[in-house]
Amino acid sequence: MVEKYGSDGVRGLLYGDISQLWAQLLNAAVVAVFGFVMAYVWFKISDKITPIRVSKETELEGLDGPEMGALAYPDFQVHSGPRIG
Repeated sequence: MVEKYGSDGVRGLLYGDISQLWAQLLNAAVVAVFGFVMAYVWFKISDKITPIRVSKETELEGLDGPEMGALAYPDFQVHSGPRIG
């Protein structure tokens, strides 16, 4: 075995042994799934403690006032209904 595969037993894709590549792809997939699941759990718990999103009304109004205390474009008016005249 040492003569055929070397001292660690791994030859690699260039030497005709694809098992190392499959092991590394499996490892990468496990890390990606673990990271996604842990981030999902973290954000769900964080959202329960302090909501991540603002209310729909605040979002439609704009975040300049609630977040900064001043309007960024005070001359800009949002019209929700049809204009007359």
